[in-house]
Amino acid sequence: MVLCAAGATSDFFDGYIARRTDSVASWASSCDPLADRIFIAALLIALVVRRTLPWWVAVFIVGRDLLVLSFFPYLERKKVERIAVNRVGKTATAALLMGLTLLAVSETDLAAAAAADAAGFLLTLVGGTLYWAAAYLYGREAIKKLQALGTPHDLFVYLYLYRLAQGEEGSCPEVLKRSPLHEGP
Repeated sequence: MVLCAAGATSDFFDGYIARRTDSVASWASSCDPLADRIFIAALLIALVVRRTLPWWVAVFIVGRDLLVLSFFPYLERKKVERIAVNRVGKTATAALLMGLTLLAVSETDLAAAAAADAAGFLLTLVGGTLYWAAAYLYGREAIKKLQALGTPHDLFVYLYLYRLAQGEEGSCPEVLKRSPLHEGP
């Protein structure tokens, strides 16, 4: 539990200090989000195993990471420049780290354990929701970058993603047939 709190706190302060002193290393900007994902996944697994956190919350959070990760190879292949982490994503990560750490505190004999449970669960849900909102914003940014490349194949990919983001249901071919760009029956 002490390691969780120390890790979450140091994650916040190292990024804050690096940005304020303009000493952000290129490798750190790539490795830090990965380290955050690993830290969050480890906390989720531990809390689910201890039955402190319902499994569906962990699936909700990890599912977002898997979805975002699944697009990396495609964007890399298309030579789309790296999408910067946005403020919603940073806030989501902070809320998740704080919420999951509070849930870990709730498993102790500390006086604050009862309050930490409710606050931790709420922050974890807020963080998870912001996590998905950030994924949506990253998706929109990826679509803009693909549009800038202007290749016809990408047009259908980002149109499909856009339609899904708007809540339209159906498989890729069904959604594309309903698009104004579709020619034929």
